[in-house]
Amino acid sequence: MSIKLKSLLEKDTGYYVWSGTYGKDVPKKMKDLHYVKDLKASMKATQKNKAKHGNARAMIAYEFEKQFPKAFKSLNEAYVGSGMDVRDQIKMADKIAKKHGLEHAKRYKGIGRYWSLEIKDYPSSGTMHDRHGMQIINKNKQIAMKQVQKAAKEMEKYLEDVEVTDSSPSGVHGRIWLWGML
Repeated sequence: MSIKLKSLLEKDTGYYVWSGTYGKDVPKKMKDLHYVKDLKASMKATQKNKAKHGNARAMIAYEFEKQFPKAFKSLNEAYVGSGMDVRDQIKMADKIAKKHGLEHAKRYKGIGRYWSLEIKDYPSSGTMHDRHGMQIINKNKQIAMKQVQKAAKEMEKYLEDVEVTDSSPSGVHGRIWLWGML
């Protein structure tokens, strides 16, 4: 099953195609329920479902959402990032990162994407701290790490691989880093 992010955010003119129930909002009985972008693709998918299951149905996305709210919700919950465009994956990951206070690290380019969260009261290089100061720093580091791990858990739906570390790709400390493979 795949669904485009566009259908979640605005009125969509794509189609949902499935076999099984007619007029009943029972997601378990809707076989091969999936989203397609246009009418031509919807017709092809309908023909495949008809050949496979004996019947098929297609409905424009915004009508499907109104008539079958349980099925629409189940599609969104069962969503896996494989059917999503890379741009949409990036938008969703950035939205989650922003929600958790992370900022995009633009200077690190390559495969994947980096976000970082600054550790509160982390000392600049060369500064010495006593035992109490280090306890505060370690506590703030744990708080930041938990916050980034929450973001990583949410991003797992949209990204192939997610990693959390306390040092940057170049080995600098003072931030918690989140890397996501698109």
